[in-house]
Amino acid sequence: MGRFPRPATDEPLIFHAAERVCRAMTALGVERTHLVGNSYGGAVAMRIAMTRPDRVDRVVLMAPGGVLPEDAPPWPVGLEHLFAYMAAEKPSREEMARFVRLMVHDQALATDALIDERYEASLRAHPELPVPPHFGDLTPDLHLVSAPTLLVWGREDQTVPLSWASTILQGIPDAELRVLPHCCHWVQYEKAPEFNHIVREFLRGGAAATAQEE
Repeated sequence: MGRFPRPATDEPLIFHAAERVCRAMTALGVERTHLVGNSYGGAVAMRIAMTRPDRVDRVVLMAPGGVLPEDAPPWPVGLEHLFAYMAAEKPSREEMARFVRLMVHDQALATDALIDERYEASLRAHPELPVPPHFGDLTPDLHLVSAPTLLVWGREDQTVPLSWASTILQGIPDAELRVLPHCCHWVQYEKAPEFNHIVREFLRGGAAATAQEE
């Protein structure tokens, strides 16, 4: 990871987060559900689908983390900015603005209000993750994801690039990929109408969705 120090713990963050989500589902009385996750959240969703398939109906992953190519680092520019932001002594609105602009292809969507919202959130939890975050590599266990899985990717993603999708697509037995043009990492935000339509159609085949319609 270059200039950034290793975290003190050896426990992958994805594993820890997945366990907490499962505990939350139990506390809320949710036995089985669809999982939808972007980036780090996508990695957590995959981990749950691997270890607790009985609790997962269908999975939607938007440019998920957790599966790294053999030639990384160097890291894509979006991850470099993310790691640098978390490694800084304190948050900077200017650096947050640069990061947000990398997340969207249409720069008009990187509004001052959005930048302010993300910056203020970072002030409350800085750094949000250890630097560099020790996510863990899910690649060896991709075949354990038995749930139908939809990958949605922005073609111009500079954080988790489209070229990384092939490993997941080939590793998960029942996976399909949809690519949206003129779109970066926040596909669910930048292409909300298209994203909602694609996901709605995909989830209609799931048991949980069918039960809700009955």
